[in-house]
Amino acid sequence: MNVKILETSIINGDQYDLSEIVSDIKWTTGLNSQPGILEFSMLDDVNVFLRSGDIIEVIVDSKKIFKGKVFSRKKTKDKKMGN
Repeated sequence: MNVKILETSIINGDQYDLSEIVSDIKWTTGLNSQPGILEFSMLDDVNVFLRSGDIIEVIVDSKKIFKGKVFSRKKTKDKKMGN
C-alpha cells in the first residue's frame, strides 16, 4: 500500500509531500453528512510549517481518500506537531 500525505500552503500555493515526516495517522468519518477528521503527528521540520487553512490530502494507491483544511495544531515536548 502506497500512502502519500500532501500539504498545500494557503500562503503561496506550493504543495509539499509530508509522507516521510508524518506518523500516527487517524482518520474518522461520520454519518449523516458529517465531515471526516484526519489527525496525525509530524516530525518538526524547518522546511514545513502548517498553518490553519492549509489543505491536507491523503492519497492511497493513487486514489485520493481525504482532502480537508488544517483547523488545529499543537507542538509536543518530543518535537512533534500534532494535528
